[in-house]
Amino acid sequence: MKEELLKAVAQPMQVFFAPFRMSVANFTLNAMAMAVLLIIGYGTYIWVPIISTIFWHIILIVIGRREPHIDNIIASRSMVARVTKNIINEGGNKYGA
Repeated sequence: MKEELLKAVAQPMQVFFAPFRMSVANFTLNAMAMAVLLIIGYGTYIWVPIISTIFWHIILIVIGRREPHIDNIIASRSMVARVTKNIINEGGNKYGA
C-alpha cells in the first residue's frame, strides 16, 4: 500500500505517457499548424500535422521514460535563467527583496 502511494506522489503528470507540459505544447503547436494548413491548403495537407503530432509525441515518450521529471527540470531552469534588474546601477545581479 505504501509503495503505491509513493509511486502516485513521486510520478509527474503525463498525457498519453509523455510529460504533461511538453505534450500539451506539442498538441497545441500541431493544432495551430493544422488550422493554418486547413485555411491555406483547403484540407489537402491535413495529414502532415497529424503525422507530426504522432512522431513528436513518440519522441516525448522516449524522453519521458529516460527522465520522468524532465518537465520540472526545464521549468525550474527557465526560472533560474531570468536576469534580475537592479534598482541602483551596480555590477552583477540583485538577489533577494
